[in-house]
Amino acid sequence: MKTINEIVLEESRSLLDSNSNKSRHGVWDKKQRRAYMRLISGVKRAVALGKFTFHLTLTSSLCAGDLSRSWDLLVKRVRRELRFNFQYFKVETSEGNGVLHCVVVCDDFRVLNWEYDSIHAYFSCLWKELHASPIVYVSVFRSNINKFCGYIISQYVCGHSFLRSSMSFLRSLS
Repeated sequence: MKTINEIVLEESRSLLDSNSNKSRHGVWDKKQRRAYMRLISGVKRAVALGKFTFHLTLTSSLCAGDLSRSWDLLVKRVRRELRFNFQYFKVETSEGNGVLHCVVVCDDFRVLNWEYDSIHAYFSCLWKELHASPIVYVSVFRSNINKFCGYIISQYVCGHSFLRSSMSFLRSLS
C-alpha cells in the first residue's frame, strides 16, 4: 500500500511530464515550475488528509506598515486563537501598495460551525487590526487541484508584479 507522500510524488512527476508547465506567456522557468510543484504537492497532501483549503487575498493601504511583518502576526494570531494547524503558500505581488495571495491549509472551520461569511469576517477584522487594511478576499477551494494550482502560479508567479513567494506547509502538514 502506497503512502500519501508516494502518491503525491507520482502524480507530481506525471504533471511535469505533461503540458501543465505552460502558462499563457509560454513555458515556465525553473523557479515557476518549482513553485508549482511545491504548491500542488502541498494541496494534494492537504486534500488527502481532509484539510480545509482556501485562497486568501490580503490587500494593503498607504498607511499600512510592513506587509511581511503583518502576515507573520496574522499567522501567529490564528494559530494561537483558533489552535489550528495553519499552513500556507504565499505569493507577494507589487499590485497597488502590495498584495498577498495565499493558499491556506488548516483544520476544518466547520469544527467551529463557521460558514464562508464567518471566515471572511474573521480574516477581515484581523487584517484591519494588524495591517490597517480591511479588504480581504476569501475563495474556498472546490475545483480541480491542477487548475487551482496552475491558476495561482500563472496569475501571480508568472506575472510581472511578482516579488517573492514563501511557504510553511510540506514541513509540518500532518
